[in-house]
Amino acid sequence: MSFVIAAPEMLTAGSSDVAGIGPLDQEYEFNSRKPRRAKRATSAMIAAVVPMVIVSAGTLAMPMAHADPLDGIRNAVTDVRGKSGCPPLLYKVELEAAAQQAAAPNSPLAKAIGYGGQGPDHVDGYPGKPAWYFGVGDPASEAISGQFGVMSNGASGAISDCRFTDYGVGFARGTFNTDTTMDQIVIVLGQPAAPVAPPPPPANPPHPGILPNHDPISSNPLSNPPSHFGTPEPAVSPPPPPVNPPPSPSPTPTATVTSDVDLYDVPGGNGNIIGMLRKGQVIKVAKPCPSDDWCDLTDPKGSAWGSFLQNN
Repeated sequence: MSFVIAAPEMLTAGSSDVAGIGPLDQEYEFNSRKPRRAKRATSAMIAAVVPMVIVSAGTLAMPMAHADPLDGIRNAVTDVRGKSGCPPLLYKVELEAAAQQAAAPNSPLAKAIGYGGQGPDHVDGYPGKPAWYFGVGDPASEAISGQFGVMSNGASGAISDCRFTDYGVGFARGTFNTDTTMDQIVIVLGQPAAPVAPPPPPANPPHPGILPNHDPISSNPLSNPPSHFGTPEPAVSPPPPPVNPPPSPSPTPTATVTSDVDLYDVPGGNGNIIGMLRKGQVIKVAKPCPSDDWCDLTDPKGSAWGSFLQNN
């Protein structure tokens, strides 16, 4: 029997006050062909020693879960939404990116909004209207539900509004117009744009052979006008109903992401990472996902490890 031995490695990252914004995101991964998990940089230096792992050749190794600083915010949103009677909110990476930019003290978006301001009426890549909610406090629990927390600043009521179907969250720690270091939390809710209705048909279509608003008799110079003006087309009978109507198509299966996990372009762990699935995100799958193998996704398109997906 042959073995593959992964040697220990030391992982470190630079400091950052903002989680998940552009180049501040850092990704650390094992030098192997196992499915990889993204690691988020924190405000302190990270040092971890990876223990030696011996994996039998040909065996698929499971990815390892890791903590996400946004989990507490997402859990608070899920709790409020669950009591509203509305369908669960869908997590959108476009809204998360906007929330992270708004939370960062020195980002262009945060400077444009200013203290106590409102975010823009659109988010790049999101086909709908966003609503922005901000909260500050120390610790993070106060920034969520404290006196000046995001839930106290209108987010709780908006989350319970069934017109909102999507959301994303952001978090940063720093000084916000004060000398005190505290946490800022941003929740961006999304309301998809209504589909454009097709134009209605004309109210009174003209009779075949006769122009609209035209009197053929009065405008005919002949003393004996013709007896008819155009021959109407025969009525077309509707087609008979099918003997055995086809069955209605089954709904597309979905799954819920139970923990952040990388999205690959192909299954097997040898492809390219094309994105990340976030905890709480509802995705469409080609068929119910196995718990110990790769799962094919149709929206977003790609593959992910099945143990991090729960079939709905």
